Amino acid sequence: MGSIFEQIRFRSRTVPRGRHDAAAGMRLARRAEPSPVSEPHAQQGWSRHMRLGMLRPVGELVPLNGGTSTRFSWPAGYEACWVNSGTTALALAVRAVAARHGPGGPRVAIPGYTCPDLVAAILWGGARPIVVDTLSNSPWVDPAAVAALPQGDLAGVVSPHFLGIAPPRDALSRTCAQRGSVLIEDAAQSNVCSKDFSPSADLVVLSFGRGKPIPVGGGVLLYRSHWSVEVNAAASALPLESASTAHWTFRMMLQNLAMTRAGYALVRSLPRLAVGQTRFKPLRSPARTPATIVARRESTLAQWRIMSGPVQQAIHLMLSRADSLQDIAGELGWDGSAPLLRYPVLAETAEQRDHLLDALHQVGIEATAFYGVTVDKTRDTPSLEVAGTLANASRFAARLLTLPAHASVTDRDIATMGVVASKAVSRRRQVSLETN
Repeated sequence: MGSIFEQIRFRSRTVPRGRHDAAAGMRLARRAEPSPVSEPHAQQGWSRHMRLGMLRPVGELVPLNGGTSTRFSWPAGYEACWVNSGTTALALAVRAVAARHGPGGPRVAIPGYTCPDLVAAILWGGARPIVVDTLSNSPWVDPAAVAALPQGDLAGVVSPHFLGIAPPRDALSRTCAQRGSVLIEDAAQSNVCSKDFSPSADLVVLSFGRGKPIPVGGGVLLYRSHWSVEVNAAASALPLESASTAHWTFRMMLQNLAMTRAGYALVRSLPRLAVGQTRFKPLRSPARTPATIVARRESTLAQWRIMSGPVQQAIHLMLSRADSLQDIAGELGWDGSAPLLRYPVLAETAEQRDHLLDALHQVGIEATAFYGVTVDKTRDTPSLEVAGTLANASRFAARLLTLPAHASVTDRDIATMGVVASKAVSRRRQVSLETN
């Protein structure tokens, strides 16, 4: 590993790819329980956070040891097309679906709670996005909402993974099959090196950009061989991105520096970078990835080690003692094994969520509201066709907060999260009682 990575990585032994050390997780969880942490001790920890900077909300450090000749093995039955971003990968998938559907401005359905990059990709791909509601207390596409759409021009449905958790598949797959629509699996937020990664759709979108599980840059469209004609036609029309392995290595070094507490606090303070802001941006420069960069990225994937398992198990245990915060990871389908991009929690109300986010920021922990609003209300998003009221997606957006769950989170960070959450909830209840 590079010196930067060695100095600031999480203090946990390396484990085989895709596997977690459950015993280590329980040891960390016991150390991270908020109950033994006295308030003065916690306050000292908070002061230390403030002096050193801000704990980033997401992102793992990229090893810079020169790589090997070993190439990553993609799931069986898929071909891989590397491009310059996950948005470009989805745009290729949509263009392939639109080409097979034929002329007429096909629609592609997306969930009400999702990233606006889906909108950019669909528009570039030659289709029209239509927004449908989600299932209750979740970001998952509601199959009933898809089934209720008008017949005729629904070419596809994008079903995103969420923070490393795969969506329910059976009901939506049946709905798409009944309508003759193509299901596009957007696995941009899942870790391809996890043993739990098991895509099933014909078209699967991956992203390796900043803030993704493995931030080596670029994106990939995985596709079954019977989609080769459409995908290759769309990809061959793209220019090659101009990049070199030296440029890639330099970018990864800067990225690693920006993930330190001091580095993240610095980049967060620069208004032009708009760190953490979710807004719509049109897809302007899609490109294919040169073979030299593909080789460098795939060799890094082949060496990737997942080290966040103990952290996530400790957060899960901490939340089991946090009153009025709903740990929804398990409810969304997390089995405690798959690596999470961030840890999802629902507050009782939007006000409680915002108060807790402010309290965590004050002690140097960058928890987030993630997208914050439904996709049709995201800043700069063009007017979208919306089917229904998006009631479930709106409630989910108002109450969700995500906690840092990467390998650089320490036991003290988790203990601090627990203490802050307990104090925030108690304060809210006291205010509520005084008001009533």
